Amino acid sequence: MKTNVNSLNLPTPTSLPQPQTSTVEPQTETMEVHKHPHHVTRKKKWTEYFLEFLMIFFAVTLGFYAENIRENSSDAGREKEYMRSMIEDLKQDTANCSEVINKNAAIVRGLDTLVSHLLNPVHDENNVSLIYAYCIKYRYSNPEVHFSERTMSQLKNNGGLRLVKKSEVSDALSGYDQGIRFCDRQRDQVLHYYGVLDETELILFNFGPIKPLWDSLLKTGDVLSMSTPYMVQNLQGKVHLQLTGDGMLKKYMNGIIYDQVAIASYNQDLSDQRARAITLIDLIRKKYRLED
Repeated sequence: MKTNVNSLNLPTPTSLPQPQTSTVEPQTETMEVHKHPHHVTRKKKWTEYFLEFLMIFFAVTLGFYAENIRENSSDAGREKEYMRSMIEDLKQDTANCSEVINKNAAIVRGLDTLVSHLLNPVHDENNVSLIYAYCIKYRYSNPEVHFSERTMSQLKNNGGLRLVKKSEVSDALSGYDQGIRFCDRQRDQVLHYYGVLDETELILFNFGPIKPLWDSLLKTGDVLSMSTPYMVQNLQGKVHLQLTGDGMLKKYMNGIIYDQVAIASYNQDLSDQRARAITLIDLIRKKYRLED
């Protein structure tokens, strides 16, 4: 049986629900594009460059002066310490000079007495004992000053002399250093004549028989303090002079006189140096305001 499509009451194509079409138009997002502004470089004026230069210049200059101030402050402290140390050296030198001057003066007087005994009869036993005693006591003492150059050496070797800004002190230090050289040269003269007399005494004297006396003198450490009568007592009957010619005693006496002159000159140099030391101590204390 054939069915009629129309009899099924199917909806017609026109009666089917139609999709709704939106009347709203799609919105498109508008993206803003940011443009970078174009910077225009402004040309600096010459005054601005000049001001920048001045600022840099002043900054460098201030740094330089600040460093100088720091160094000067440090140098001033070191300079004062050197001067304190120098005063201690000068005090020691002054004491040493005084001690040696006194001992050398006693030696010169003792050598005078030795010469007077050499002019007396040299075969008299008591006189010969006195000649030996005065020779041992005053010929074999050779006091000298070893100056305290600790601070001076540091000043010279480490460039410290440039730290001494006070010209009066610097000049006085140079003069004192030169005085040390004078004293040392004169001391060498004393040692020279000391050696010359040694050669003559090796011929003129015979110290073998009196070695026990020598040993006792060495233990004392100060021959000048030994009693002359005690020495004569230990020399009696043990000594004589070994004369090898008429000119021996004359040569020996001349050598003693030359030695006395050298010692006296050395003492004068030491006295001058002691005066320099005292003056320099006072000057340093005054200029650097240092207390005792």
